[in-house]
Amino acid sequence: MARIIVIEDNAANLELMLYLLSAFGHHGEGHADGISGAEAVHANPPDLVICDIQLPGLNGYEIIINLRAAKHLDHIKIVAVTAMAMRGDSDKALKLGFDGYIDKPIDPNNFVAEVEFFLPENMRVSKNFTQREENHLELAQKTPTRKYTGKILLVDDHLEQRELSSTILNYGGYKVDAVSSSKEAISKLHQEKFDLILSDVNMPEMSGFDLLLAAKKLDVLHGAPFLLISSTSPGIDNQNNAKNLGADMFISRPIEAETLLTKIAHCMKQTGERNA
Repeated sequence: MARIIVIEDNAANLELMLYLLSAFGHHGEGHADGISGAEAVHANPPDLVICDIQLPGLNGYEIIINLRAAKHLDHIKIVAVTAMAMRGDSDKALKLGFDGYIDKPIDPNNFVAEVEFFLPENMRVSKNFTQREENHLELAQKTPTRKYTGKILLVDDHLEQRELSSTILNYGGYKVDAVSSSKEAISKLHQEKFDLILSDVNMPEMSGFDLLLAAKKLDVLHGAPFLLISSTSPGIDNQNNAKNLGADMFISRPIEAETLLTKIAHCMKQTGERNA
């Protein structure tokens, strides 16, 4: 197990990386800007630093120059996270002192293995981790933290956030059918029944609010609870709007995995008791 500082300003990316690290037993500490991230590394040096290149405050290049100038940090591996399309970023990162890089968008199935490449063997989940056939999602489904049951329709247009939510729900024991748009969700709701619908709010063409309204008009929910989740719309107006439209719950991101699972289980239990 390792202590790893992640410096990443994209909330969804940061949440995904921290969740994947914690799922495999590592302790991840996240920072959303370069200044606070660099200060945290200086104050309490971790076993590894994962650093995005494009950051507010200090960018990744400035951070690596800053950290490599500190003698007490010489032993720490520092890994850049760069967009695959920006290959020049990777070359520059290595020249400035990064020990390696991980391509963005990250692959949830391989991310921990890529990270552990830069850790000593005694800190890796398994010495043979990189050769293990089971990927993270398969492992999560085999070892759920809870014995929840039910089928959930997940609606989110952001791939990384959809993969994160799917992983958390699978890890909790739920079967998940994930789609990327409200139109796909309505089609799914016409075809089969779900025990719960979890939808992002901000989506193109039809928002989560629009999906909720359309589903109720079409009478395709069949009594299943409808939860809305959002990273950018946690305000009281949106919560009231969700309530007025008939949403069973409005959830604000970021949210801990266990908290999300608990809220979903509570909502499903309440709905079951009402329908009994």
